[in-house]
Amino acid sequence: MYPPVSNVVIALVFVGFMEEFFFRGYMQPRLNFAFEKRFNFLNFQFGWGLIITSAFFGLIHVISPGDNPMEWAWGFWTFVAGFGFGVIREKNGSFLAPAIVHGVTMILPLIFS
Repeated sequence: MYPPVSNVVIALVFVGFMEEFFFRGYMQPRLNFAFEKRFNFLNFQFGWGLIITSAFFGLIHVISPGDNPMEWAWGFWTFVAGFGFGVIREKNGSFLAPAIVHGVTMILPLIFS
């Protein structure tokens, strides 16, 4: 049984797109500008913007409403995912690619649950 179309639209547009618009489209480039890209790992240049944005992304998922006994584990997972989304943003130069990846990762549990 497939999820309702509304759940897919919510995952793609409101979760994936809107979160990535704020975190990777707005916050990360501004922090990169403020702190510069000072790190280089395997020819991948990044800065504190990637790290701070990923940490804030994880923290927001920990303090968001809900009764989750694994909230810090979830926060760590979302930090790692946010870091991955941020790397995609740094390599691509746009928040659209991480928004698509984020949205698809939100759809998969809907399809297989």
